[in-house]
Amino acid sequence: MGTPTTRRPTGTRLRRLAPAVVGGTALGTALGGVAAWRHPDDPWLLTLVVWTLTTGPVLAAALLFFVTDRAATDAASEAGVGDVERAWSREAAETAFFAIMGGTVLAQGLGGALELGWLAPVGIVHVLVLGFGAYAAAYLRLRHRGA
Repeated sequence: MGTPTTRRPTGTRLRRLAPAVVGGTALGTALGGVAAWRHPDDPWLLTLVVWTLTTGPVLAAALLFFVTDRAATDAASEAGVGDVERAWSREAAETAFFAIMGGTVLAQGLGGALELGWLAPVGIVHVLVLGFGAYAAAYLRLRHRGA
């Protein structure tokens, strides 16, 4: 017989997620603005929307991951709840590492072979989006499978 799990009310979860979502969207929009400014020949609105939609969620996950309530994290670790979460995080980090290694080589090779200027010189943005995206996807998959 398992122990009952307590879930936070939806309002509490939304209040905890809202700053990360707003911050990620704002950072994604700012990056889109910089990209639109650096490439004035491209349609600026399309560039802004694409950058916001592609980098916003990844940056929101990064903000949520790096800016957490330390007291709540310590309390969860003390209560023993964090053991399974730590294992999921560790496995997701391993998956993200291999995704970065393989994705970087693949992106550089495909970008060079197909002569795609936006893909060939693999930059920090490519690596960060791939890394955080792979981590978030792997973690959520593990959490869903384990829950």
